[in-house]
Parts: sequence; C-alpha cells; structure tokens
Amino acid sequence: MLLDSDQTSTQTDLIIPLDHLTPSDAGRVGGKAYNCARLKRAGLPVPDGVAVTVEAMNDAAALSAQLDSALAHFAADTRFAVRSSATDEDSADHSFAGIHDTKLNVAHDGVPDAIRACWASVQSDTALAYRRTQNLPTEDIRTGVLIQVMIQPVVAGVAFTVNPMTGQGDELVINAAWGLGEALVSGQVEPDEFRVNKTDGAMLSMHIGEKRCRVIAEHGVSHLVDTPKAERGRPCLTPQQLRELAALLTRIEHEYGAPQDVEWCHDGHQFWMVQSRPVTATAMAGGPDLEWTRANLREVMPDLPAPQTNRIVCDLLTEGLQRFYGDLLAPFDQLGPMAKVFYGRPYFNFSQLRHLSHRAGLPISVTMNGWGHAEAVRAEDEVAAPRTWHELISGLPDMLRVIGRMMTARRRVHRQFVCVRTSLERLASCQPETLSDAQLYHTVKREGEPLNTSVDIALLLGAGIGNLWQMLTATGTQLGLSVDSLVRTHLASGEKTVSTQQGFDLLALAHTARNDQRVQSYFLNASDTFTFDDYRETLRGTLFLDQFDHFLAQYGHRSTYESDLSVPRYREHPIPLLQAIRGHVHAPTCPSPKAIVAQQECDAKAAHQAFAAQLTPWQRRTVLPYVNWLLRGLKQWFLWRERNRSEAIRVGAAVRRWQLVLAQRFVDRSWIDRRDDYYFLHLDEIEKAIADPERDHQWTSLVARRRTAYAAWQHLQMPLLMRESELPKLLRQTNAAMPAADVKQLYGLGVSAGQTEGEVVVIHSPDDFSRMKPGAILVAQATDPAWTPLFTLASGVVVEIGGMGSHASTVAREYGLPALANVKNATRLLKDGMRVRLDATHGVLDMLSSQGTSLSRFFHIRGLVGRDREAAIGG
Repeated sequence: MLLDSDQTSTQTDLIIPLDHLTPSDAGRVGGKAYNCARLKRAGLPVPDGVAVTVEAMNDAAALSAQLDSALAHFAADTRFAVRSSATDEDSADHSFAGIHDTKLNVAHDGVPDAIRACWASVQSDTALAYRRTQNLPTEDIRTGVLIQVMIQPVVAGVAFTVNPMTGQGDELVINAAWGLGEALVSGQVEPDEFRVNKTDGAMLSMHIGEKRCRVIAEHGVSHLVDTPKAERGRPCLTPQQLRELAALLTRIEHEYGAPQDVEWCHDGHQFWMVQSRPVTATAMAGGPDLEWTRANLREVMPDLPAPQTNRIVCDLLTEGLQRFYGDLLAPFDQLGPMAKVFYGRPYFNFSQLRHLSHRAGLPISVTMNGWGHAEAVRAEDEVAAPRTWHELISGLPDMLRVIGRMMTARRRVHRQFVCVRTSLERLASCQPETLSDAQLYHTVKREGEPLNTSVDIALLLGAGIGNLWQMLTATGTQLGLSVDSLVRTHLASGEKTVSTQQGFDLLALAHTARNDQRVQSYFLNASDTFTFDDYRETLRGTLFLDQFDHFLAQYGHRSTYESDLSVPRYREHPIPLLQAIRGHVHAPTCPSPKAIVAQQECDAKAAHQAFAAQLTPWQRRTVLPYVNWLLRGLKQWFLWRERNRSEAIRVGAAVRRWQLVLAQRFVDRSWIDRRDDYYFLHLDEIEKAIADPERDHQWTSLVARRRTAYAAWQHLQMPLLMRESELPKLLRQTNAAMPAADVKQLYGLGVSAGQTEGEVVVIHSPDDFSRMKPGAILVAQATDPAWTPLFTLASGVVVEIGGMGSHASTVAREYGLPALANVKNATRLLKDGMRVRLDATHGVLDMLSSQGTSLSRFFHIRGLVGRDREAAIGG
C-alpha cells in the first residue's frame, strides 16, 4: 500500500499500513491497531487498513497530507471503521471496553473528523474516570487511531476463549446477533449465546436470544431497525459456522498464548476478526459478582430516566455516599461504585450496602427489608455477622462522625432550607435570557448546589429514620410486643408531610369545583382525554382559578417522576392535576380531609392506649416515655425528609427554567432538534459545546443514537435485584410472557393498614393518569410522592416496590389508604377491570373476578370502620 513490501516504517511516518506494523511500532499505534496487525500477519482474516500514530496528535498538518495519500489506495466508495487505539488500551489489565470512540461507516471525507473524535474521546469525563479507578495516568494521554475497511456484516458478535464467569479454560463462549456488532456490545439486543468445547468443538449449551432489533448501515449511516419476526428466534450461526469460528478463536489464543476477548463478524461469505484483546485480569481472577438494586431509585424516577439525569444521579450518589460514610464503604476498586446504569436504568450497588450493614453491625435483613427485598432474606441474614477487632477499630472514626451528624441533624436540615431559599432568590433576581451561554450555565451550576447538598441531607435523614425504626422494633421485641400498629398510626396522625398536604389541598380544590356550577359544568363535560387547553379562558374570574393558581404557586415545582429534570413540572403541564379534579367532580361524592384527619387522630390515640395497656406500671413510667420520644423523633425525621425532597425539587424546577433557555439556543443553532434533546446530552458535552461553539460537535446524530438505544431498551422489564453476572438470564425470565396461571391471591408487605374492595386500574406511567377512576385500586410498579393526584382518587394502593419507610407508604398512611407493597408482578398479573379485595392489614390481595363492577364501594374506605367510614365522605 503506502510502503513497498520490503519497507518498514520510520519515525516520520504518521500513517502505517497494518501489513507493515512490527512489534517496535506497538507503542506508536496503540494496542488495538497492533493487535489487528499481529493477527493479519499470522494469516487470520482481518480487514485491510492503516494505523495513525500517536505523533500525529501533535502534527495535524503533516497528518492531513499523509492521510490523503493513504486513503487514495482505497476505492472512492469505501466505507471505514475508525477506532481509537490508546497506548495502554486492550491490555491484560485494562480493556477500555466501550470507553473510547468508534466511528462506523465513515466516508473518505469524514475520516479527518472521525480521527479528531477519537483523539477527543481519550480526554472525556468517562475515560478519565475509568483511568482514575484503574490508577492510570490522566495527564499526557496519547492515542493512535485504527482505520479499517468497514465490513457490512450479516452477523456479528463477541467471543471469549475462556469462560469469563467461571474461568473454565476449555470452553469458548460466543455471543452473536444479526447486523452490526454495535447493537450487541452496547446492550441494545439480547444475543444468542453458545458455549463450545475448545478441544472437540462439541456444543456444551446454547441459548437463542430474542434479537428484537439489529443495527444496519444504509448510505453510510447506522440505523436500529426491528428484526423480522421469523429471524428473531432463529440461531445466527449454523453448526458449520460455529465450528469454523471456534477454529479461528483457538488459533488466535494460540497466537497470543493467553485467553482472548475477540470481536468478529461474518459478511455472508466469511468471518472477519476485527479486534482481539486479552481477557482482563479481573475477569480471569473471578472478581466479585456484584449485586445491584433499583428498588429505591425506581420508586422516585421514571423507568428510563434521561441520559443526563442518569449520569448526574450516579455521580451524586457515589460522591454523596462516599462523603457521608467514608471508609465504612469498601474501596470502589474492590466492590465497585455506588451507582451504575444498566440498559438506561440506574442501580444502587447492593454489595456495597451489604458491606456497609456489616461494618455498622446490622443484620443484612434490616437493609433488605428497608429496600423492599424481604422475599430475598435468608435465615442467616437475620443475624449480624461478627466483626473483627480491626473492622471495629478502623470503622470507629467514621461511625462517630455519622453519629455526630445525626445529633446535629436539626441544625443541618434548617441550614439546608436556608441555602435553598438563598439560591432561589438569586435565580429569581436574574433573567437568564440576558446572559451569555457560559454565564447562564455556570450560574445554574453554582445556584444548583443545594441539589448536591440535598443528597447529603437525604442520606442523613434516611440513616436516622432507619436507626429510630430499628430502636422501636428492638424495644418491642424486648417487651414481647408488636409496635407496627403503634408506629403506623402515629406516623399517619399529626402534622402532614408536604406531599400529603398537597393532596389535601387538591381535595379542597375539588370541593370548590363541585360547589361552583360553572366550574362543575366545565369538568363534567371534559372527557378522560381532554387536554384542558382552554381552562384559563373558560374559568377566568372564578374562585376555583384563583385557588388553582395559588396551588401552583405552592406545588407547581413538582411533577410526576420529579427527580428527572427532563420531566415538565406541574406549572408547565398541569393536566394530571386537572384530570384528578375532573375525577372528583364526576364522582358521586368527594372525600373530606377533615374527616380523614379526625379518624387518623382517633386511630393513633387508640393504638397508643392499647400499647400502654399491655405494659406494667413500671414500664409505663420508664419504657413508655422512651417509646414516645422515639415516635416523636421518627415523625419529625419523616417530615424533614419529605420537605428536603420537595425543596430540592423546587431548586430543580428553577434550574430547569434556566436549562430550557440554553436548550432553546441549542435548537436555534440547529445543534439539537428540540428542547428536550438537551437532556440526552451529558453535562461535559454541554460544556464543550459552550466552550467551542464554532465546532461541529454532531450533537444531533449523538442524540439520535441515544434515542435509538432508549427505544430498544424501552420494552425491557429490568429486575429489581440482581447479580451482575445473572442479568442476561434474569432478562430472559423477566421478559418472558407471564403464564396464565390460575392465581387467586397475591401477598405483600402491608405498609398502611385497612381493607377495601374495588376495581383495579393498572398505571404504568404518567401517560396513563387520565385512566384513573374514582374509587379504583391503584396498581403500579412504583409511585412517586408527586403521584398525589392519583392517591386522592384511589381507594387502595398496590405497588411492586417499596417498604415501610418509602415515600409512597408515607403518603398512603397519611391519606388513610390501605396499601400493599412488594407485590411481585402485580402489574402483570392484575388487569384493568378486575375486582379485588385488598387486606393491607394482613398483607393479602384476593382476586374476586375478572370483570369490572360498580365503584360504589369506594365510599367505604380509608381504613375507617362501620358508620365512621361514612363520616369521612363530604358532599
């Protein structure tokens, strides 16, 4: 190509053909390029190409001249794969898998930009974070670039010449999917998996993935498309192709003398090897098989949060937990970071939570129950494992620091609320439209700091609530008494959390609407698909509209799944509120907050008297004051927790208003197509766009790729608790069709006592809110506190996720709603229109019929008894 066959490269060559790379060039072109050249020289099928040396990063002019000459050796219509090849990439210790950029289907004139993108990717936040966790240098990073002829594959995949999960050296593990390998390596498709004996090629096991989609290339652009149904369940590789691939993989391992991780493809005629790197030391050593949970995060976030939100949440949680618990957490290089994203969903590191429980001297069952995983508790989890003297002594400073924070919680909480007010005042005093991009962005970053500190407060309050609850439970155990009813009724009585008060204020609005004929007529004529576009004009001058504006002033910063700032706030999109009010106007009667509160006070008093009656006179003088002190503390910390959340969301809403100004500027410059695309960019990418506005960052195509990935992940039913190694198997099980078993009862954790009977309405997302009916039993995977409008309509709540201390449980108790949590597969087993009996006191749901029936029994609810139930209903 560029050099004759008897020539070798010199230090002035910035581009070297793969055929002419030698071991001495490895440091100049990086691991990926050298490995491909080595395979090619060994006679293995590798696409033709050239390598750009690391020196080219400092001599762009010389590179341009040599690049034109190099590409001239390829046909004009040739498409290329352009990939980074850092000097420490694809080594036995550090694979950098998915960290650096790869550009596929690149035309001749697009190669220079693709090279620059690869150079830039080694300095990305993701790459630098990976380097820090791997103890690699973050200064003077140099990368080569590998440019190869783009193969248009029919099938592509990844293979290991050793089983990476078990370390079995006599096995080949092959993953395969239709189309480009991009879909497989990015997790967009469930691949076929073949385990093959390395010696005789015998099939050890085979799993055929569903392969719902594939990535194809059209006119130089990659697209995610649906796989034809006939091909989804068909193996990608024939037995003959598997034998052929196994032979190639064995040759590659023999060439290197060590187990390899190989990327390959088949173009319909032959196999091509496009990358080989050693199986990393962590996989070979059988590193820890980490556990992950998304129970808590799924309760307060959408199923698929925006990419920007995912990155921010993971960073905030990892940094916040490290600040709060210090060395009580395991080093991240041992048990991983505190949060990680799988298929677009953020997960907590449950292995770290297990470690933390052990260091704190708690049984892991306490953590598992608190996170809604009671079904996974084993007998041995009920007893705290003994700690060594080293663990006790080394953990003492951090334990004392955490206890000190708890003792100063009141001061810390109040200081947080002052910081929130200050930031809101500063944001309100300035018009973002008058600022430059950089000023706007950095003002938001500075004034959004209370969002960061709210995480610290949330961790403090969460730890305190868990501690107080544990102390109450332990006291009850010592007395031989249950404190469940005492705690539940006490938390439901007294001052209401901000989320519950929001619901009561919404009920007051509903009463106003019912008592004004003009307003009532407007809502009665509105259907469940009505958009309410004209509500302001139609209801102008009414008391209801004045009260509704006051409501928005108080609660307009909230929204469904409000932790994701990409979701519009109620102030921007009040339709869920208006639909809830419509439901109450259509109902025969409307619940009375005063009657509900009165009954809750009565229930709390009765539960306290019943508990005290079981104590001896001595215990009433000594133990009862202690229990009362714990109950007051628990109630106060719950109130603080909900307010801290609301105040953080208030800052988030103000920040969102500023973000949308910047997003509109991005739209005006054609950097993105619409404003909500802004939330598909990460913050470091936004900073780059602001710092270098003249450069074509290709944000539109980046957003399109991320939206395509999200569309592919949308259908996945992700597990709540998993071991990372078991995720593929769990996805296959979870996403299989639910068998039509003759299930008559479901069981769960009663988080708000009471019984009710009614029709089921299954709500999967805020898009379903308009389907909620007055008196129906709300069934959801999880509910955010801002789902308040639905709580005011429901007669009971059933959720798949949550514990006694969850946000949804708190709101349900304060509304007097029977509520059952941790009901597995509830949203799949229960269907709209089914009639069920919910007994949250005993944790049971009975399925009565599959047909919808009258909702009249809605008006015998809220955990009230006999004629007292009727007193809870106002006109």
